[in-house]
Amino acid sequence: MTPEEMEAHFRLMAHARADLLALASGLCDEFLDWEPDPECFTLRRVLRHIGNAEQWYVSRLVPPKSLPAEWRDDEGLPLWDFLEMERRTALDRLWALSAEERAAMCYPTAWTNHPDEAWTLRKVLRRFLEHEREHTGQAREILELRRGALLDGLQAARQELLAALADVAPDCPDPVCGDWTARDMLGHLADWEWVGVEGLRLIARGESPLVELVRDLKAWNREHVAARRDQPWEAVLQDLHAARQALLDALQAVEPGLLGRRFPFPWGGEGTPVDWLAVYPAHDREHARELAAVAAAEAR
Repeated sequence: MTPEEMEAHFRLMAHARADLLALASGLCDEFLDWEPDPECFTLRRVLRHIGNAEQWYVSRLVPPKSLPAEWRDDEGLPLWDFLEMERRTALDRLWALSAEERAAMCYPTAWTNHPDEAWTLRKVLRRFLEHEREHTGQAREILELRRGALLDGLQAARQELLAALADVAPDCPDPVCGDWTARDMLGHLADWEWVGVEGLRLIARGESPLVELVRDLKAWNREHVAARRDQPWEAVLQDLHAARQALLDALQAVEPGLLGRRFPFPWGGEGTPVDWLAVYPAHDREHARELAAVAAAEAR
C-alpha cells in the first residue's frame, strides 16, 4: 500500500469519526451510561470499545513492544480524551510503517484466538472504517431505544389520565386542583405541552429552547387557566389531544444525538430534552390522581 492510498483511507476514517462525534460528543453522562437492558452495551462502553479495537488492529501489524507508550495506561483517561489520543497515536504508528511493513502479510500470535489469520495494512484500514461505522449505527440504535422508552412512558401516563377523566362528568363543577375544574386542569396540561412542542422544535433546529421565560410558575399557571375560562369542554379536550400529538411529532423530529445534550429550561436550570419530557408523565399522573379523587367523591 502506498502513502497516497493510506492518506485516502485516513480521510475516510476522519469522516467516520466526525459522524460519530456529531452523534455522541455532546451527550451527558446519564445518556452515556444508560443501559437499555442488562445485555446491551452502554454508549460509554461502545465508545471505549471503538478505541480499544483500533489499538488492537494496529497490533496486528507490528510487535507489541513497538506500540505507542500512551496505550499502556489509558483506562483512566476521560472518554473523549481517550478517543482523541487513541486515534492520533494509531495514525502516527501507521505512518511510521516502513515500505516493507506496508506490504507485509502478518500472522500475529498476541491477543488472538486465531493465530492463523492473515493481516495486511489494507485489511487493518478497512476494519478501522467498517468497525467505526458499525458501532456508530449501534450508538444511534441505543439513542433510539432511549427515545422509545420516553415515548412509552408518555403514552402510559396519558392513558392513566384519560381513564381517570372518563369517570368525571364534563360539566362537573367540583374543584379538582385547588379551585380548578377538570376543564381548567385539561387546559393547564395542554398549555404546558405546547411549551414543550415549541422547545423541541427549537432544539431540533439546534437552537436554545428558551421559548418563554417563566419566572413565576404559579402566576404563569393562573394567567393561562384564566385565558381559557370561556372555552367549552370539547375545545379544551381537543386542544389537549392536539398538543400531545404535536409533542410526539416534535420529539420524533429531534436528532438522536440531541436527546442527551443539555439545554437551558424556560423555568430555570438546564437538562436534556429527555429530562424536560420526563416531567409530562409525572404531570399527567399527578392530575389523574386528582381526577380519580373527584370521581370517587361523586360516586359516594
